[in-house]
Amino acid sequence: MVYVDDVLIVSDSMTEVVTIKQHLHEAFTIEDLGLDKYVLGIELIHTTKEVYMNQRKYILDILADTGLIGCKTANTPKIIKVDLTTTTSNLLPDQSEYRRLVGRLLYLAFTRPDITFVVQ
Repeated sequence: MVYVDDVLIVSDSMTEVVTIKQHLHEAFTIEDLGLDKYVLGIELIHTTKEVYMNQRKYILDILADTGLIGCKTANTPKIIKVDLTTTTSNLLPDQSEYRRLVGRLLYLAFTRPDITFVVQ
């Protein structure tokens, strides 16, 4: 996987990983950071046989940034029968926070199909 200037090499063969890194180092100047623990909001937990992935930290960061870290869960996470209009409500003073939150939730929905409906 390549993201901007970072490369994540994944294989079940450590020999193949070492070979790829050697070829990359011959063509470019690279720095080997070892096993990755966190990439693109996904935490990687390595064991001797498996790699577990979760987004706990990413979700907790979203909750902390929005001030919702201590909120209780709800069966229906949306307000029912709300009339939204552009004339009776106040506009957000800083729309960038809202846009950032929507972007983070869309990314979360993209990487977590089990919550896509609720987030959308």
